[in-house]
Amino acid sequence: MSPGLILLSLAPMIPGAFSFTFMNRRHKYEAVIFDLDGTLIDSLSVWHDVDVAFLGKRGLSVPDTLQKDLGGLSMYEIGEYFQREFGLPDTVEEMMAEWNELAYEDYRYRFGLKDGADDLLHFLKENSFPTGLATSNSRELVEASFEKNRLHDVIDVIVSSNEVPHGKPEPDIYLACAQRLSAAPEKCLVFEDHPDGILAARRAGMTVWALADTYTSEEAEEKRQAAAGFLNDFTEFDRDLLFE
Repeated sequence: MSPGLILLSLAPMIPGAFSFTFMNRRHKYEAVIFDLDGTLIDSLSVWHDVDVAFLGKRGLSVPDTLQKDLGGLSMYEIGEYFQREFGLPDTVEEMMAEWNELAYEDYRYRFGLKDGADDLLHFLKENSFPTGLATSNSRELVEASFEKNRLHDVIDVIVSSNEVPHGKPEPDIYLACAQRLSAAPEKCLVFEDHPDGILAARRAGMTVWALADTYTSEEAEEKRQAAAGFLNDFTEFDRDLLFE
């Protein structure tokens, strides 16, 4: 029996051998890109609380459709929306600073990774897949989440929608992330939870898998139709799909 076959036959008995068996296979993708909120972490519910506190302080109530109306906009674009729709005198920078302060503790200490996310991220690192984060959130809250979940070692590039001309559903953030990863957009795999994010990645020419999220459960069928696949969590993802 050849050495390769011996290793393969012993794989179930050797810790870490499952990852080893993938190492000589050709990558199907040049990079793997993740959204943050609702994809890697279950955090979307906090933004209703932030809106209640922020608008309530100004004597305003939260419209029922607010989160749906905001979609995948960047935090900067959301600030412009608030100025326009609510007639607020605050600058966008002032609003962003207040939102960061209201949400910081949750991102730094509360929101952990979704099931299977940590294992998949380490698998990607072990198998030399470049990884990126493309998020509508602020750098401040991303850094808080990275500290909480120790993500700096497993995600190579971070791009916030605040750093590109247009937020999701425009493709800008995904194209910027692919460029920083030196990957062709059509050779990128994306994980997203929001319809606007799925559309943004598709417009960038990327393959997209949708993630279920309790906060966007009403949009599950829309996400199923728009994406190449649908996952309840990362434990369901077939890692064979990463290879040719």
